[in-house]
Amino acid sequence: SDVCSSDLLASVEAFTRSNMSVTAASHKLLVHIIQAEGLHHMNHFTGDHPYVVCEVQHTDNRAERSRVETKPVTEGDTLNPLWNEMLELENWQVGENLEITVYDKGLLGSKTEGKMLMPSDFFFPHGFNGMVAIPGLPNSKLHMTVQIMGGVQAGGSAAAPMTTCEAPPMTNAAPTVM
Repeated sequence: SDVCSSDLLASVEAFTRSNMSVTAASHKLLVHIIQAEGLHHMNHFTGDHPYVVCEVQHTDNRAERSRVETKPVTEGDTLNPLWNEMLELENWQVGENLEITVYDKGLLGSKTEGKMLMPSDFFFPHGFNGMVAIPGLPNSKLHMTVQIMGGVQAGGSAAAPMTTCEAPPMTNAAPTVM
């Protein structure tokens, strides 16, 4: 909602003004990929084996790549897969976005179900817990959480408290929170 977005933006701006040194600090993101709903059947011969890749879009192109992925779901309802996997992304810095891609692993490679870019202001400083629409797949959603770990303030090591928000559908450029 607009209220949640404006509250989050105000929180980020106030936090940034009071903690200008935070931008140089490196943090760990804990990304909990819970479940997807409404994926499409893409691999007709081998069956569907969906998995999710999360990657930090570093602002410094010399930075070491930060990329993690879930295990492919091979059994059960693969169009509404349940991963329930906690992934750790190292070397995230304030202002860096998170790219989330849902793939379907096939015999000769993987096909992209959908890809979204989650701007850092969706999860910084309070984290994120919600459903994001998967661009290109009508009525599809990915349930996930994002937490920031490590010294947001000097000497701090606890995760920032998490905020749950609802926002409009995501596009290829920006996430939709449902």
